[in-house]
Amino acid sequence: MLLLVALVPSSREVPIACIQDVSTVGVADSLLPQATDSMLVRHRHYALSYRPRHGQAEWVAYWLADTMLAPGAERRDRFRSDPSVPGGSARPSDYRGTGFDKGHLCPAADMSWDSLAMEETFYMSNMSPQSPAFNRGIWKELEEFVRSAVRGGVSVFVITGPVLADTLRFIGRRTRVSIPAAFYKIIYRSADSTHRAAAFLLANAPSASPFVTSLVTIDSIEAVTGIDFFNALEDSAEQALECRIDTTWWGGTPTIRR
Repeated sequence: MLLLVALVPSSREVPIACIQDVSTVGVADSLLPQATDSMLVRHRHYALSYRPRHGQAEWVAYWLADTMLAPGAERRDRFRSDPSVPGGSARPSDYRGTGFDKGHLCPAADMSWDSLAMEETFYMSNMSPQSPAFNRGIWKELEEFVRSAVRGGVSVFVITGPVLADTLRFIGRRTRVSIPAAFYKIIYRSADSTHRAAAFLLANAPSASPFVTSLVTIDSIEAVTGIDFFNALEDSAEQALECRIDTTWWGGTPTIRR
């Protein structure tokens, strides 16, 4: 079995460590974004910050590596309430007949290597109301790109969530579930003390544009969500990471064939 060699940080530096097989690793506290009025919930291979008043997570976070993409688990769409959420999460019935998809934040395909890991992605705490054309279109393309980015031994840290506000419309029969106006995804990697990230902000609506047109700075996502990302980095490293749009770490702007 490959090992995780944990490092003790000397300051506020994120302990990325020598990760050889992230499929065996939980999510370090130092990598998690700050929560707002939410509760932290940990599952086997991903963590989330659940906001009860919105009936969904404000972010989910997990490591992804190519070792986690080998088919090993059969997908069973067993959507169910999350028993780890105090007081209970949203339920599948809250989405029934609404016209919205139960959109995964941590995709089931990202956990296809392990039956339990995949099963846990079907907790309703990991779902958010998504326009069907969005969920099955541009959002799906972005998810597929993230998986393609870890080929060849690369590992990345993924943070995904909805943009939530108190003025949103909502669905739900038993739980009030806000309908996000947009979703974000941040893909982060670190090597040799170099920190790089790609951040995307996409409207929860059908789109004929390629997902690369939704590249933004992390600062802009913080502005619309109120969430502080990568606050465990040294201040200078955090500022440099969050203020720019960086496509260099994946070797250039990706293209999508339609």
